[in-house]
Amino acid sequence: MVRRLLALGLLAMSLAAPGTQAQTAPAGTAPPAVNAVDPASIQALKDMGAFLLTLKRYQVSTEVTGERVLADGQKLQHSASAKLDVVRPNRLHVTMRTAFSQRELTYDGKVVTLYFPAQKYYSTVEFSDTIGDLIDRFEANYGVQIPLQTCFSSGRRPHGSTTSSRR
Repeated sequence: MVRRLLALGLLAMSLAAPGTQAQTAPAGTAPPAVNAVDPASIQALKDMGAFLLTLKRYQVSTEVTGERVLADGQKLQHSASAKLDVVRPNRLHVTMRTAFSQRELTYDGKVVTLYFPAQKYYSTVEFSDTIGDLIDRFEANYGVQIPLQTCFSSGRRPHGSTTSSRR
């Protein structure tokens, strides 16, 4: 039961895509008087995130479908999935799939490997720190975000924030 609630909460967090912006009300209409987000839902997500932080080992998977509207009005639907195997503090395996690519990221506590199976291409670099530090380094140095990255440490920036600079 806890696992199912955890998976549902993570799916909800992953659907909050970067770049999503609220629509403004048409001119002449009053803004809604109540908050559209239920505070109890936000608290449930925070509680599930806090629970994840207590686990030493876990597996999470997510599937996301979205659409992009082109200038001519056509809608393109796209989907992506990710599977994460986590062993704290420094072991991680991520498989990311879209219609156009598949990538695998493996971190064994000493070496990080990014592998592209279709191209039979990989890149490896030495790294010996926590998963949270690895995520920060990927985002700061390469602009790469790991799916569901907010699951790895408390107080992390929300997905899609751009407070770090690319080097």
